[in-house]
Amino acid sequence: MITDFFTWTGQPSTTRGIHRAVADGWQLTTYEELRDRARSLAERLLDSGIGPGDVVSIIEPKVDDFLAAFFAVLLAGATPNPIAPPFPLQGADSYRRQLVRLLGVARPATVYAPAEYESLLEPVLDDIPRLDHRIGPVRTTDFPQCGPTDIGLLQFTSGSSGTPKAVRVPLASLQANIADIFEWLSVGPDDHIATWLPAYHDMGLIGCLLAPTVAGLEIDAMAPIEFLQEPQKWLSCFGTRTATIGAAPNFALSYLLAKVDGAALAEMDFGRWHALVVGAERIDPAVLRRFATEFGPYGFRSTAICPAYGLAEATLAVSGVGPRDPVEVITVEPGSQQITGPFDLMTAPLTDGRTWLVGCGRPVGTVSVHVGEESPGTGESIGELCVTGPNVALGYRTAAGDTDLARDAVGSLATGDAVALVDNAVYPIGRIGDAVKIRATTVYAEDVEAAVVNATGVPSNRVVALAGTADGRPQIAILLETADLDMEIVDTVVRAHVGGDDARIRFFHADSGLIERTTSGKPRRRRMWQRLIDGELDRLEMGAPAGSEA
Repeated sequence: MITDFFTWTGQPSTTRGIHRAVADGWQLTTYEELRDRARSLAERLLDSGIGPGDVVSIIEPKVDDFLAAFFAVLLAGATPNPIAPPFPLQGADSYRRQLVRLLGVARPATVYAPAEYESLLEPVLDDIPRLDHRIGPVRTTDFPQCGPTDIGLLQFTSGSSGTPKAVRVPLASLQANIADIFEWLSVGPDDHIATWLPAYHDMGLIGCLLAPTVAGLEIDAMAPIEFLQEPQKWLSCFGTRTATIGAAPNFALSYLLAKVDGAALAEMDFGRWHALVVGAERIDPAVLRRFATEFGPYGFRSTAICPAYGLAEATLAVSGVGPRDPVEVITVEPGSQQITGPFDLMTAPLTDGRTWLVGCGRPVGTVSVHVGEESPGTGESIGELCVTGPNVALGYRTAAGDTDLARDAVGSLATGDAVALVDNAVYPIGRIGDAVKIRATTVYAEDVEAAVVNATGVPSNRVVALAGTADGRPQIAILLETADLDMEIVDTVVRAHVGGDDARIRFFHADSGLIERTTSGKPRRRRMWQRLIDGELDRLEMGAPAGSEA
């Protein structure tokens, strides 16, 4: 497969391209049209004095216009910096405040945005020029182009809805990771991508847009809000159109199971669905199995599910289960850290009360992994995952300047994620920073959260667990955006998971707005923890269930 970022611009297809969802179907922008728009914008950038070393921030909700701007920046030799457009119902003042912080980090030479954002952006941009959609004839094809060692992407991390931090990704790292992804998913020239993931984060940007574009594959693209409003339209890309590869976080599978009924599925045939990449957050094995079971009668194969682990600091993908390979799960005993398994997802006893971890496969392509602390002689290890490979980025850009990535003693990227490594397959456990020691045992917030979900059936997006130390004592907080729970069961489950009363356990409830999330939908645990210890959540605290001890 072609992975060079500019080869596709030589003789782009006049029939293939990006099919953007519109009210009455799909609107095609061919790769030839995309190339011409990118060249025209690149020429305007060069005429404006923009070139190598400069950053161009892109705020664009329409995927075809976004891609034209992204490649225009690369053709001009500059660095593209995607920024999230305003969310539906988001207040103008709130968006402007965050945009000021983002632009303060990116320090762009110009900003690309649609004309309809002019009144929103004008108070913020001040003296930063804005490059709009106007295109014209191209006078040259001799563009500087971003080089392999140049920064090909300034990518804000998913936590940048708080204190912004952007990852500096060289173009060579983008190309290497895309090549690894093609190998991992066995991507061929006839594959067809369907996506609704946001273009301003790594999974949607690199895996679902940049990779298929440089390979000239067909793309069906929806906006995230369109997926939430009409999830069956995304499914129809696989069931009635020709899409073969898609990606989604765990919550989206739960959402599809809740929103799409048998009547909508009856007209669909998922026999061509080659790979469903699942990542971006802790994966619930029960959701995977239910999805495979309920969609199986319509041609979906359980082996098409490809759990994956990655992070922006490693460009995108680190490990993944390959198409046609079974998904495997394990359990880890909290006290002894003894690993049991792996078991096949489809036959494992998931309802036996233990916490099950989903295997996210072995390292892709040129990537290698290890953990900081190993269990000698067992072939298994538990600890912080460290990553090595050409996909690893250079470092961060913050408001204070550029910094390097955290690395271990041998120079590998230290991810901050705890994993079990079994036969070189990665089983994510949780963020090390979202854990607390209780009786010499590390308790991860994600494990507590999963235990509550498994015991009560509460939707995973309605509960978040926080873990840390406050006033010298371990503390666990459960934040709930639902009142329809038996709190005695919740209390019992949490206490059993953390090992008794050594930790202070608190419960908080609000109908909405209690759980803060990043722009990619992940819980902002550190921000919520800070609000907790500052007392901002006290008014929402629920009384301890009868018989429990606060």
